[in-house]
Amino acid sequence: SRSSVWRGSSVASTTSTSTSSLNSVPSLIVFDLDNTLWTPELYQLRKLARNNQLPVAHKDVKLFPAAKEMIMEMKKDEKYANTKFAVASRTKSVDWAHDLLDQFELKEWLFFVEIF
Repeated sequence: SRSSVWRGSSVASTTSTSTSSLNSVPSLIVFDLDNTLWTPELYQLRKLARNNQLPVAHKDVKLFPAAKEMIMEMKKDEKYANTKFAVASRTKSVDWAHDLLDQFELKEWLFFVEIF
């Protein structure tokens, strides 16, 4: 339902906040790619494009350590079992982004991918 989508607003600090709302998790978490999950931004790899090369995960493009840790934790944490994960990103390097998601082995974990 529409009301179950988390929009990133913070919970106000009050003494009347229920325990169930503190323990709840969003039903959908959406990530951007460039400078959110990985670095550098794909447009910065123009040299590879000029040489008709694809970027290589862990070499040309690296996951931010905190992003990788967070993803691994959520993948194994039972409280996120019903949470869906998605990517929404805008880039001129759409094929590269999809390829990198495969290389980082993130694609099978994502419920929805929108890269345009």
